[in-house]
Amino acid sequence: MLIVNKCGSERFAKDISNSKAVTKQLSSLVNRQLAKKGVNESLKIEFVKAIGDKTHTIFHYSINATKQYHDEIKATLNAVCKEKEVNRNNFRYKWNH
Repeated sequence: MLIVNKCGSERFAKDISNSKAVTKQLSSLVNRQLAKKGVNESLKIEFVKAIGDKTHTIFHYSINATKQYHDEIKATLNAVCKEKEVNRNNFRYKWNH
């Protein structure tokens, strides 16, 4: 799961498709970082559920990836969530396994 602080959950909990712009951006950034590490598998991140309150959103997600790359993907997703491109809306991401 991915916890996003300073991001109310109302719009995502009502309709998870509202998160498509976020997942598209995360997928792109993760794929770019993985390619730099020699992993040429194209990934698509999808949020399947969103819960939370007015202060934060907890996104449950799925990634279409080969099992052998799961640890690398988790580490890359954690690193990507700290990048300026993701944080430009003043969101603070916290990675939880």
